[in-house]
Amino acid sequence: MSKFIDLPKAVSMVLKAIADKPEGYRYRDNPYFIGSCLNVHRVSPGEFVPGCLVGTVVVNAGVDPAIIGTNGYESSSSSALLDAFDFEVTSAAWEYFNFAQGRQDSGSTWSRAHMIALEYVLRECETLLTDGEKEWLDVRK
Repeated sequence: MSKFIDLPKAVSMVLKAIADKPEGYRYRDNPYFIGSCLNVHRVSPGEFVPGCLVGTVVVNAGVDPAIIGTNGYESSSSSALLDAFDFEVTSAAWEYFNFAQGRQDSGSTWSRAHMIALEYVLRECETLLTDGEKEWLDVRK
């Protein structure tokens, strides 16, 4: 499992999470939703399933949801969760994940959260982009 995440990888990871859900999916549609965002949800003793957008991304990247749940990361911020499992994340990817997570928490569909977060990074975070990310976005000057 590659632990390096730049903006193209972050977008790919989020799009994978979105593709695995029904069209128009909102986190509040999760049958285990209890009124607040959790990275994973306990469904029985020792058994956890992915919860929020970034929690789902981390589980899809190979982190066992039970490890997240039993080590106190159920309700960690997206930044803290990624950091706890030693992901090396570029600044632009951090902004993207955090903004998408925030939009999800505000009730946006996962698709909408992704689009708004990517627009935000393009508009407000250009100085954070690495050369590789600029090339991917074709914004290199």
